[in-house]
Amino acid sequence: MKPQHTPVIIFSVYQAAQPDNQNLRRHNQLLEVLKGANIAYIETLGMYKGITERSLVIDAKYESFVQRATTKTNQESYLYLDQDRNATLVMSTGEHIKLGVFKAVKDDYVGDYTQNINGGHKYAIIDNTPTVVYDIFEQVKLTR
Repeated sequence: MKPQHTPVIIFSVYQAAQPDNQNLRRHNQLLEVLKGANIAYIETLGMYKGITERSLVIDAKYESFVQRATTKTNQESYLYLDQDRNATLVMSTGEHIKLGVFKAVKDDYVGDYTQNINGGHKYAIIDNTPTVVYDIFEQVKLTR
């Protein structure tokens, strides 16, 4: 039997067209909102569409919060990971695009990825073949 994980969402308020200092300011403002709401998160660094950005991982029970935050910051999507780590890209249009399985990859992996800001495994969406995966929540304690 495969391990069951807590469904999570990975999202960012970074925008490619904005300077790094503005993106970091928006990211830090979001961290303060999460702390004020007592919502646990993991801060990550990764690459999306070839652009390095900071993102956050939070429990999927806060999906309505993520929808509001990503709409307010004009994000095109966020990533939803179910209990088996199947990844779905949720577009701002409401479209859901199934992408594959989110799993640990080697450090030399080339492509879009997510990694805890303090290090550890890189994670990427590989294909549609279910597999046992590491759980990012097992690597670190959630920040509150």
